[in-house]
Amino acid sequence: MKSKLILYLIILSTASGVVAQVPNGGFETWTTDTLIFPQKWSTFGDAELTASAIKGLFAMKLENKVPGNGFAMFTNANLKMGEQQLNGGWPYSEKPDSFGFYAKYNLAPGDTALAVLFFKRLGLTLASSTIQIGGNSNGNTNRFVAPIKARLTVNPDTVLLIVFSHHPDSNAKGNGYIIVDDLFLKDGSTPSSNLVNYNFELVTQTNYDKLDKWFTVNDFIIAFKPTKFPVYKSTDAYKGTYSCYLKNETAIPSELSLVPGVILTNNRPEEDVPSFPVTDTWRFLNGYYKFNADAGDSAFVTVEMYKAGKKIGSGTFYENNSKTAWTSFSNFIVYSDPQIPDSATIMIGCSNPDNPKGTNTELWIDELVFSKNGAGVTDQQNAQMIRTSPNPFSEVLQIEINEKSNHQIELLDISGKMVWSANLIFGKGTFDLSHLESGVYMLRYSNQFYTGICKIIKQ
Repeated sequence: MKSKLILYLIILSTASGVVAQVPNGGFETWTTDTLIFPQKWSTFGDAELTASAIKGLFAMKLENKVPGNGFAMFTNANLKMGEQQLNGGWPYSEKPDSFGFYAKYNLAPGDTALAVLFFKRLGLTLASSTIQIGGNSNGNTNRFVAPIKARLTVNPDTVLLIVFSHHPDSNAKGNGYIIVDDLFLKDGSTPSSNLVNYNFELVTQTNYDKLDKWFTVNDFIIAFKPTKFPVYKSTDAYKGTYSCYLKNETAIPSELSLVPGVILTNNRPEEDVPSFPVTDTWRFLNGYYKFNADAGDSAFVTVEMYKAGKKIGSGTFYENNSKTAWTSFSNFIVYSDPQIPDSATIMIGCSNPDNPKGTNTELWIDELVFSKNGAGVTDQQNAQMIRTSPNPFSEVLQIEINEKSNHQIELLDISGKMVWSANLIFGKGTFDLSHLESGVYMLRYSNQFYTGICKIIKQ
């Protein structure tokens, strides 16, 4: 009875500890975005359908944003991650003499929109056409037509079109846009509408969950017109209404292969930059998670602390094993500079972003908070809960926890990497750690109710 009372007081005291909030760290605030894609077209950058159509219901709008994207584009080529060359296009066998479209635009001085059309046969370019546009149409619709260079003498088998908001070899000089509609090919005075979805009226609509205050991989892959997404809101929450659910997703276009669920406290996909303010030297990022590991995937939570844009502290929590129940974690933050940080960034993933492996890997994350203490146990309670002797030690370390139950124990080096783990049976054990290098380690101990952490020194 006494041990249960102590445990209750430990859990209760956590709520009144010194903590700081992570922006939307409880994952309660979401919106649902509706995406409308033009069928048969791929997009990049700030490219979207607009109701400001020149004809019909929809047109394609490309925007330059400074600072931000270098350009936006749409194309009927195959956009594949990691490939520089554009391939694909549509089957086409006619021999037009010119190419054109209708456009409204307002481009910054010095910026030039560009449309390039290629006719190919057996993979070789037979002819091309180029249209360049600059300035401001002042709300008017202008018609642009350009001849096909090197008049087609044989029938092509493919047509490939790329339209840029600005030349891809340089960044845009200012904010601007171009709206394009009603593409056509022409032979003499006769326009041809044999281009697939030339007027952008064939569309596909899909909805996705958007996490407030975070950039997610959902925001990155929307240009590939996915049918499913790697990041969702989940009603399986540790606290409140929602948690954040991340998984390795395959039910999206094959160009992306397996995409891991990753989220980042930022409004753009940039790591190693500060993204929200902090006002103290927090020692831990605490939270709760569940994890289904598949094919050797490891979930991670990384936190980085900054002062005036310079990184001065970081820590990473890794999980390799499945956890079917909500489990607390403490991400120990190691500082390389004594200054008080002014900002931080957090990145969370269900697997290695560069090498996702399992199609069934999934992670639930909830209730992130900065703290001076590990999740569930304060410094004073650490002294009451755990005894390590000797400390410092040279070879053998004895660990005893007052709560006489089974615990998982882990040693973390100063980078936050787990270097050793074991099970502590009935709260007591003796372990040979002579293989470890000399230095400072954090000993993390946990059971189904709480997690604690203390410092030990290896001589």
